[in-house]
This record gives sequence, structure tokens and C-alpha cells, in this order.
Amino acid sequence: MTDGKKQFFVTDKLVAFLFLNLIPKKVRPNHITICRFVLTPIVIFLFLRHHYFWGGLTFLIAALTDLLDGMVARQRRQITNLGKILDPLADKLLILSVFLVLVIPCINIWILGILFLVEFLFIVGAVIYRQQGLHPQANIWGKIKMNLEVWGIIFILFGLILHAPLFITLSSALFILAIIFGLTSLISHGI
Repeated sequence: MTDGKKQFFVTDKLVAFLFLNLIPKKVRPNHITICRFVLTPIVIFLFLRHHYFWGGLTFLIAALTDLLDGMVARQRRQITNLGKILDPLADKLLILSVFLVLVIPCINIWILGILFLVEFLFIVGAVIYRQQGLHPQANIWGKIKMNLEVWGIIFILFGLILHAPLFITLSSALFILAIIFGLTSLISHGI
């Protein structure tokens, strides 16, 4: 929340319309975030075993929990300090783990190096903010970055499952865009 007002993203209304009534009231946003922590090792195991379809499906479910936990927190006014820490940590764990086991063999190492640097700067920036007693809010640029990373991974999966290198090339372009939006997010936070 910013200045005591609720901060809603465009996707919140659509996701709330489609899913909010399906999520029982006793399920808190942090429960959904914990699901992402639990699903991450399963995703990694499946990718390491070259079960790209099932790993991709599990990855997609884990990525959707990122959309759901934030939406539930904002819609039900259940934003917590613990959630502000766990949510980005779960995101970084999922994305960086998938980068290590799936993306590194497929994408130019320079692109990945810069993506890792941007993710590292997000973590350092969050630590600095917290040491100053501040709680940085997610912004649209960071959300776009996360979505581009997810789509980049999905395109790699399409390339691997369908044996279509074009998808791998497209994923590289998405990762470059993710870098741009990630840097924009960092700059907008003053980091």
C-alpha cells in the first residue's frame, strides 16, 4: 500500500473476477506464497529429469501463485510485512533456480549474467530499503520484468518440447526486455 491507499494492478480485477471466489477465505496470501516455495524444488526435479512438459506445467502453476498471492492480499486487505519479504524471495528462488537448471544451457551466457546481476541488485536494494526502515512496493516495471522472465522460460520449454529453436531465440529477446524493465524498476525505486 502506498500512502494509506490500496494499490491495485490492472490484472487484479480480472484475476479477482476469475479466481477470488474460488479461493476460500481461510486461505491467506502467505499460504499461496508458501505453495511457490514448495513447488520450486518439484519444478527443478522435473526439469533435471528432462520432464519438460510436467516441469513446465508445475512451473506455470508456481508462477501463477505469484499473481494470486498479491491479488488476494490487495483485494482482501491482507498485506503483511512477512508477505512483503516472502513473496519476492519466493519469486527469486523460483526464477533463479529455473535459470540455473533450464535456461543456462539454452541462452547466451551474457544475457543470463546481466539478468542475474539485475536480480542481485533487486535483493541488495530490498535489503538496503529494509535497513532504512522502508518497505518498497512492487511497481509495474518489476511486474512486467517478472512476466517477461516467465514467458521467456515458457518459450524455452516450447523450444525444448517441440524441438523448435525459434522459441529459444524468442526467449532471448524476452530476457533482454526483462533486463530493460528490471533496470527501469530499479531506477524508479531510486536504487
